[in-house]
Amino acid sequence: MNNLLKIINLKRSSLLVSALLIAACGGGGGGSTDTDNSNNNSQQNTQIVDFSTKTDAEITALAGNAVNAGGIEDKSDSLENNSGSPIITPCDNQGGTIDSQADASGYGTYTFLNCTLTSSSITINGQFIYGRSNVTGFDDFFTFNTVKIAESVATFTLNGELHESTTTDGVTESGKLSINGKPFTLIIASSKLNGTFTFNNFDESYTDDLNAKQSVTTISYTVSSSNFGGTLTVKTITPVKHRYIIDDYPYEGVYEITDGQGGKVVATIQGSGLATGIVNLQIDKDGDGTFESSNDVTWSEFAEKLS
Repeated sequence: MNNLLKIINLKRSSLLVSALLIAACGGGGGGSTDTDNSNNNSQQNTQIVDFSTKTDAEITALAGNAVNAGGIEDKSDSLENNSGSPIITPCDNQGGTIDSQADASGYGTYTFLNCTLTSSSITINGQFIYGRSNVTGFDDFFTFNTVKIAESVATFTLNGELHESTTTDGVTESGKLSINGKPFTLIIASSKLNGTFTFNNFDESYTDDLNAKQSVTTISYTVSSSNFGGTLTVKTITPVKHRYIIDDYPYEGVYEITDGQGGKVVATIQGSGLATGIVNLQIDKDGDGTFESSNDVTWSEFAEKLS
């Protein structure tokens, strides 16, 4: 599951991390894809999702997609650059370049031209801007202008701006991640999924225990896609806890996924952080406040719908 791609030295970047995970976890079952192949279902669908018209299995898939699209698996540490530089170090000088106009600290504009990481066979194209909002502390923004990342099982394209502010005392790190009120779009093309996911009102807060390598995260956002047939809203009712060095999945926390008609799914993590861990899904299809069903699924069944 560890992806060798190291793009920016962010402690958190759920939207970017989820894209990388889709590529890293999507292996098997089909040939490679290196073009956006999402014409049939990438157009924004403004219809309202209605859980009352869905089966429990369909609702489970929708909820899993919505949560996973926002970055349920916190793999942000795998993005950190070994040298401490905020941008990919080499592209290994294999078939591509980074046209850098940045200053010595790494801030500035980077244009990726068929940059290939030979260690992971990942190719990057597009423009990436690393900017600074405040000269004191870590208060930066990251702009993706049609940044396309392609590897053997998937291609994904990112458009939008991420803003992150972070403080730390060397033992505990706290931060916030948002998209500054603007939509952030993720286009996925693979043998298993083709579609566009548009995020709005994305807001994430986290605290890290740097010694225990454990994060506590709260998050909320809306995500629209023709894959859903409209827009879903995701938020944490109880903060999500994740031992991100040793576990692929969180081990504690509660998500609420709502459909716009009052229907909702409450997903309670009862697992160990492993793929076999349990997520309990309580489903209120019609929004009357009564859960019509309660089902247990594994993380593999719930959170890997996009792979």
